[in-house]
Amino acid sequence: MAPAQPLTPTPADILAAREAVQAKLGLGITAAQDWCARAVHTKRRPWQQWETGARGMHPAFWELFWLKTQACLTS
Repeated sequence: MAPAQPLTPTPADILAAREAVQAKLGLGITAAQDWCARAVHTKRRPWQQWETGARGMHPAFWELFWLKTQACLTS
């Protein structure tokens, strides 16, 4: 059986993820984007481009983000 294909997140998914971090940690937009970007070992600008849809996020970044933030966002 072949493994399931990872889902590529939509800009709305990425924006919602950042907003969840922002709300949970009490951060402003830029600080939350920085936090999210650091979680996947990148800079703020790519995260902003992923949020707007100017650039597609590779599924590996999305999976890494959720693996690293699941405990933070659900506690």
